[in-house]
Amino acid sequence: MDDADDSFPSLPYVFGSETSQAAALSAAKNAKNVARSIFDKIAAAGADGMTTDELNALFYPLGYENQSVGPRVKDLAERRMITRGPDKRLTQHGKGAFISRAVADVTDFDAWWNRPIKRTPTERATAAFKKLTRDIAKQAMTGGAHLPACDETRRLLDEALLRLYATFDR
Repeated sequence: MDDADDSFPSLPYVFGSETSQAAALSAAKNAKNVARSIFDKIAAAGADGMTTDELNALFYPLGYENQSVGPRVKDLAERRMITRGPDKRLTQHGKGAFISRAVADVTDFDAWWNRPIKRTPTERATAAFKKLTRDIAKQAMTGGAHLPACDETRRLLDEALLRLYATFDR
């Protein structure tokens, strides 16, 4: 199946929830632009860096929901474009929040954003499992067909897990 299928978002969503899927589709279309704006603010802060709470305070008045800032900070960290922690700063609620700082050698946002994400074995397994379950969901919904029962879903997931397990380094 094609990963660019517009009916299945690349961002996480709650399977079976039409509103969650619609929100993920909507957010996916703008995720890179939001991440670029967030990265620019973090980079401009220099060595002081910024917490997600501070970023939320900047972006909320511009119409960004608080739920859109945190995931983009995570995206930037996964792409090694920012570092998070180990030091913290207090939030407006008095809790400690990791400080994010731009990585010095990120000079071409697009090149960094588009490069493959380096993941730990656990992160790779989780991502592969999510992709397999999305593929199963697509297969189940193709042409309006639905999986007849939980047994069929379990069988497909078992097959997917076996394929996934076969790819692990031993």
